[in-house]
Amino acid sequence: MEIGEAFDLISRAIDSHRLPGGYLVVGDLQGNTRELVQRILAKLYPDDADKIAAKTHPDVAYLEPAGKARQIKVDSMREQIVEPMSSTSYSGGWKVGVVAGADRMNPQAANAFLKSLEEPTPNTLYLLLTDRPDAILPTIISRCQRIDLPLPSGLLEGDTAPAISDVFTPTK
Repeated sequence: MEIGEAFDLISRAIDSHRLPGGYLVVGDLQGNTRELVQRILAKLYPDDADKIAAKTHPDVAYLEPAGKARQIKVDSMREQIVEPMSSTSYSGGWKVGVVAGADRMNPQAANAFLKSLEEPTPNTLYLLLTDRPDAILPTIISRCQRIDLPLPSGLLEGDTAPAISDVFTPTK
């Protein structure tokens, strides 16, 4: 699905207040998934572009993997997503929780997040971004609507293409 189609789908769900527990957005973590998030946030907070760009909007919570292991740990999940998303909206509108690299949640973090996903407060939207959906807890996947965005073009071109091609070419 292209970004425009994904945005239209989520936009209609927002307008009708008929959202799934969350959206599992599968795609390029540095490109199209973040572009989709920016479009959604611009729709929900049209007058707060500066706060959105600076990631300082009080109704938007962000979480990414951290540390040497590049994991999302339970304390970070609770402090940066679960607790902020359980309170009422600062502006009286929507609250958005963005978990980039959702596949990097350790089991404790995934379980801590699950209750919030199962019983979201009104006007809450969760966006789980990943390029490895198979590494996400199946119970989380079952509570999300999956959106697959295309891989960026040129991914298998350039200096690395022969090495990647060798991996997929059967040997005799």
